[in-house]
Amino acid sequence: MFCTAAITLSVYPGITSFLRPAHPPSVHLPGLPPLNGALLVPSTFAIYAVAELLGRLAAAAGALQAHHLLTLALCRVALLPAILMLNVAPPSGRWHAPRLLAHSDVPPIVTLVLLACSNGYITAQGLAACPKAVGAGEPAKGGATTALLAWLVAGVMTGSVVGMVLALALQA
Repeated sequence: MFCTAAITLSVYPGITSFLRPAHPPSVHLPGLPPLNGALLVPSTFAIYAVAELLGRLAAAAGALQAHHLLTLALCRVALLPAILMLNVAPPSGRWHAPRLLAHSDVPPIVTLVLLACSNGYITAQGLAACPKAVGAGEPAKGGATTALLAWLVAGVMTGSVVGMVLALALQA
């Protein structure tokens, strides 16, 4: 829970809100939907919300073993550099990460969908598995759930601080 929340909030929505289209809005590219321009950032918020919901719904299909769930949570670290290499343009105009994935508007959508789906899936799996792992009716059940939620809150706080520090460091 800690890892999932920390990774998500270290880049979303702080850094992803600075995404800009790969091509200026005046350039019309045939075959591409009109997500470029002023609609790119609001579209990414809507896409993230839908993808996270789909991840939560996918969690109902079947449970992963605990070590597979941990592996999936740790693999999400690979999304961090990918998001930093998108076409990020903060108001300061300075961004010191290389923009290797800034040639198209597809990479931001794909990375956000992967981030959101995995966040929804891991969170739903973790929150559903904790009470089952302790066992029904045991006194430790409430304590285990409380500890899990405490780790979730710690991950949210850590991710928020890391996201702020990361954004400030890459703009300096």
